[in-house]
Amino acid sequence: MRTAFGDAGGEDAEMFVRLYRQGRRFVWAAKAFVTETVTPNRTTIAYRLIRTRREAQHYVSIYVDAAKNPALTLTILMFKGAIQFLAGVLLFTGTGEFLSHKRIGGRLLMQHGLGKLLWRRSVGYISEPRWVGQVDNT
Repeated sequence: MRTAFGDAGGEDAEMFVRLYRQGRRFVWAAKAFVTETVTPNRTTIAYRLIRTRREAQHYVSIYVDAAKNPALTLTILMFKGAIQFLAGVLLFTGTGEFLSHKRIGGRLLMQHGLGKLLWRRSVGYISEPRWVGQVDNT
């Protein structure tokens, strides 16, 4: 397991892949009750965009690591990243998204592409402000 993933939020995805490779399975618990508190800063567009790029970087790292032919897989992912980025630019400019603070479809697509193209330049840990009610584990 890559310790850098734990610092950047990708540890779950890597764990799922490792368990799948070991023949483990996940089951759905329809009656399970799960809650999670989402801090206000995680609801911002800026956070969503950087998180999207980081998730795409994790995707490439894990996908290439699991591939039978890593070089071919990386080439395909780089091609997909370039297409996503260019499509995002076209969507961003063609629909006038740049005039809106709330529409983010083109920008998200660009981040998906950039995450693939710049997968070695890890976003890493996203610093977050403390919030009222947060438990201090230090």
